[in-house]
Amino acid sequence: MKPARLSGVDLQRSIKMYLTANHHFGKQHEASKEVLGMEFLGRTDEYAERVIRDAVSALQLSGEPIVSNTDTGGYYYPETEEEFLEYMADNQKRIDALTAKRAAMYQGWHRRTKRVISPLQERLI
Repeated sequence: MKPARLSGVDLQRSIKMYLTANHHFGKQHEASKEVLGMEFLGRTDEYAERVIRDAVSALQLSGEPIVSNTDTGGYYYPETEEEFLEYMADNQKRIDALTAKRAAMYQGWHRRTKRVISPLQERLI
């Protein structure tokens, strides 16, 4: 019997066990976000995608080396160093894009208002 509508730590634990038990090792064996959404939430909509993404993110923050395929949205444990480094490179591209966006926003704010916001002020908000 499939678990119904898990959340929080229970969902994280279940995703980890599912990926391991069903041999989702390597990109060719990824578990799609739709499959995970149906398996644990009984749905495959945007809400389910967000819940699964957040649960996987929490697992990653705890040190679980689950990676995602940005093209398909599938999740798996990398089997090779190449798969792991590909995921890390994709993350670095996102970091670089956000860093560039932040710098442009600060410049735009300063041009528009003639005021400067320091990083310390930003952290206090």
